[in-house]
This record gives sequence, C-alpha cells and structure tokens, in this order.
Amino acid sequence: MIKKTVLDYRYLVVLFLLLCGCLFAPLSATTHTLTAKKGGTPFLAFKALWEEQGNNVENFTLLTPVSETSIEAITPMLKKALKVKEEVDFGDTLTVGNILTTLQKARYGAKANEKNDFLGIQYSTSSADFDNYLQQYPNSKYANEANDRKACFEEWEKWLTAVRTDSRSDYEAFVECCSNHEPCTADGCEDISLSNHQRAKAVAAWYALSDRSDGSNYAIYNDYATFLEEYGALGVFTKAANDSLALNKDKFDWQVATTSHTLTAYQTYLAEHANGRYAWFAEDFVEQMTLWESATASQQYADYCAYYHQFPDGLYAAEAVEKVKAFETGDWTATKKKNTLAAYEKFVAQYPNGYYANEAQNKITEIRLAPYLKEAPSFNSISHVGFYSHPGFSLICLGNIDKNNKMTISLKGPTGFSKTLAPGKYEWVRVRNGSYKILVQASKTENWWGNATFENKMYAGAWSTYTNTLFGVQKVTNKDEEALQKMREDISAKAAEEEINTKKYILGIED
Repeated sequence: MIKKTVLDYRYLVVLFLLLCGCLFAPLSATTHTLTAKKGGTPFLAFKALWEEQGNNVENFTLLTPVSETSIEAITPMLKKALKVKEEVDFGDTLTVGNILTTLQKARYGAKANEKNDFLGIQYSTSSADFDNYLQQYPNSKYANEANDRKACFEEWEKWLTAVRTDSRSDYEAFVECCSNHEPCTADGCEDISLSNHQRAKAVAAWYALSDRSDGSNYAIYNDYATFLEEYGALGVFTKAANDSLALNKDKFDWQVATTSHTLTAYQTYLAEHANGRYAWFAEDFVEQMTLWESATASQQYADYCAYYHQFPDGLYAAEAVEKVKAFETGDWTATKKKNTLAAYEKFVAQYPNGYYANEAQNKITEIRLAPYLKEAPSFNSISHVGFYSHPGFSLICLGNIDKNNKMTISLKGPTGFSKTLAPGKYEWVRVRNGSYKILVQASKTENWWGNATFENKMYAGAWSTYTNTLFGVQKVTNKDEEALQKMREDISAKAAEEEINTKKYILGIED
C-alpha cells in the first residue's frame, strides 16, 4: 500500500511538470525546484540561479552580460536543468541570451524540425535567427512568438546603429521601427522591448523639441526641463538636453535682465549665472550702475569724475560729462587764458581725470614737443603685445627701465597723457584709438620722441638712458634688467587676461 502511494505521487508530479511545459528536475538536493517556483522556463531558471549567486535581477534580460565566474557557478546546474550533457562553448559573447541559446541548441540541435529549431533559437538576441526560421517555417505555430522576438531585436539593432553613427536619420529609423508594432511580451524580451519603446519616445520628443528651438524663443528652456524630467533617466540626449536647457535659461534670464535694465536685474542674473554667457556684460553693467548710484547720491565731483574716467562711453557718460564740466569750466577757462606749461600742469594736478584733462595733457605735450616736431620720426615707436577687449580704446604699458634717472613720458593725441616715472617703474594707460606723438624726457640727457598709432590693441614701450641719449629697449646697455623682467611678466599676464575678455566680447557680439 505504501509503495503504491509513492508511485501515484511520482506520477502526479510528472503530469504536473508536463502540463506546465517544463522538463526541469530539482537542481540539487539543497536548492528549490525552479520549475515549480519560477514557472519553469529556461530564462526564469537562469534568473533564479542568477539571484542565488547574489546578483541583482532588477534589470535582468537576455542582453545582461555574465562574468566567467558566474558562468562557472551557474552552468553545471543550468545544464542539469536543461538536460544538456555534452560540453559547450559559449564563445566570446557572454550574455544571458547567448548562454541559453548555446545550451538550447545543444539540447535540441540533434533533430531538426519546426519545434526543435524554434526552441534552439528561442532566446537568441539576433533578429536574423528568427528571420531565417520564419522563412523556413512560415506557417509554424511558433510564428507569432518568432515575429515578436524578431521585431524586438530589430529595434535593438537599429538603436545600436543609431548610437554608433549618431545620425538623425538612423535615430529616426529606430523610432519608425518601434512605431510599427507593440512592445514584445515574449519570455526574456519584455524589459528590452519596453526600453526600446521608451527610448523611441525620447528620441521623437528630442527632435521635435530641437526643431522648435530656433535660437530666438529662449523660454523654450522650460520644455528642455520637461524633457529631462520625462526622459533624463534614460540617458537619451540627456547631456545635450542639459546643455540646451542651460544655454536657453542663460539667454532667457539675460533677456529678462536687459529688458528690466536695472542694477537689481543684472545682480539677479549674475547670482544664477556667475559663469554665464553674458556674465562679463552683466558685471560691467553692475559696476557702472553701482558707481553711478554712488555719484548721484553724493553729488560730489570726485564721484562723477570717477565714473566718467572709468566709463567714458558708459551708460551715463553724457550725464557724467555735464556734471564734471560744471565743476571744471571756470578753472579751465582761466587756464586757457594763461596758456602756459605751468598753468596746464596745475590744472591737470587739480583735475587729473576730469573732462578737460585730456585737452590739458595734450597742451602740455604740445608745448614740450614744440622744439622737436619738425624732426619727429615717422616710425611706430611702441610695440603691439596683445588684444584689448574694449572697442575704441587701446591699453599701453609705458615703462622707465633706467637704473638711475626719472623719466617724463608724454602723449599727444585723442587722449593726452603726461607722467613722471621713477627708475624701474611703469604704468598702464588706457587711451582712445588714433595717432599719437610721444615725448620721453630724462634728466641730463637729450629727449627721445616718435610717433605711434593705436588700434584697439595692447601696446608696450620702455626706455632707458645711455650716456646722453635715450634709446629703445633693444639698444640699451644701461637698463634695469630686473625692472624690465617684472614689466614683461605683467604684460604677459595682462595680455592673457585680455585675450579671454576679447573672446567673450566677440561671442557676445555674434550672439
């Protein structure tokens, strides 16, 4: 009686397994029966073993790569479950799909027929395998599943092509492929097909958004933000979307700031875009507006003059000129009446950055140059050393590299300048572009004079004495080498800084 009960029990177990379509037996004495607990498919058997090895099964698909260590641990149990006895070679493609296909072919490959041929390729990740099967068995009862699997991996292959070529036509071919059918629900393909269709939606949304982004509708940055919320996690054009969002947000906020055109508006822009495309311009506006607010609050000559001197073509230059002139006009009229070197020097000392300072400086240089103008050489006596980022102006480094003598350097031109420099000292001067005459004077020596033309660049000149004559830098033996080197280092640093500023300015103009 006991024996019959055991036999009946075994019969029922076999019948249950056959009804489930499963041919698995318990994998070992210590593990559970995969056929009973996981539904009995080879893919789910592999998934259960994968999880037992401590691996994450959240994104487990036929495309999941498998390490050699995992293969060594799982293969014996999987072969036993699939009743594969012979040795198999998985080749170089170590994925779940390839491993299952290799084992299935080993199991069913001995006898070719409609069923065995399908089971052999059931977990293949090549659309060509299913295409060949369908050509051989067009009316197979497995045709629907074969078609679904073929479509899934055609989508995947087109995605790989699009990523490799990075061409719009290939991305759109991928989208079209996905739109021709519903996501595949065949065993092992569900997550792959769902990912394909999600990516296809992201690609379609990206190109629709890109086509609307014509460079003028900066508020479109909101749509880029929406795109990232919906599709950013997929990694499809995520970086490009982030870049576009940042650029359009920058442009939009700059548009808001310039429309408002207030100190607060530009400060708000800088708070969010400290390194933005328009930060340099915003900083300039903030500096101008801050300085002008200070001047209008104090109503002092020095504050109006500071603004005019720093921003001669600035936002409030016209108003600053009128304010400055009102303070200077009386003294300037008296100085012109005297028309002497001493009178002009006194005026410049009193109003060094004033409205009439330029004219006074030119008068000073003119008086000093008077004995030499007929003999002034025609060559350009100051060297070009770099770019300057302020249109209409040039920046000049004038240096005294003599070891012992003071020098007075004077310019006559659109911006007058006269300065006495101690030995080893130099000074940066910003002047309006144009033609200039230059006079360099040192004690107990003859004077040196020449011409120069400044055209929106950086220039430098340095002088030293030799016996009783002044010479340019290259001809002098009496120069202070240490002072010259310091001057060169400062010029180099300034040139690098201005080159960056010039590029920013050019980018802004083009935009």
